[in-house]
Amino acid sequence: MLKKIKILLVDDHPLVRIGLKTELHKIHDFAVTGEAKTGREAVKKCCILKPDIILLDISLPDMNGLEVANILLRKCPESKIIALTMYNYENYVTEIMKLSAKGYVLKDSPTGRTCCCNL
Repeated sequence: MLKKIKILLVDDHPLVRIGLKTELHKIHDFAVTGEAKTGREAVKKCCILKPDIILLDISLPDMNGLEVANILLRKCPESKIIALTMYNYENYVTEIMKLSAKGYVLKDSPTGRTCCCNL
């Protein structure tokens, strides 16, 4: 049996986390092992859970996703970050990719479509 890919969901909106979790549970290779609604909570949970992938919202209540990504890349270098956002701004894409994020997914992307990620 293959090891499941552990995912940490980071978004301040419960409905978004529920929707993502529901969709990810349909893919048998994935296991949502944790959720966080703030950047500080994401850092804490990442250090404990050691996820393979962090789906990270760019807009969080306590700090922005770029700041969180910068911290996570230092504290959890083995975890791969995929930015998740409603903002289709080139500067956000550029900045998060400079921080070694592996992808950038828009929240209005249709389900079932493959995103462009470098995992």
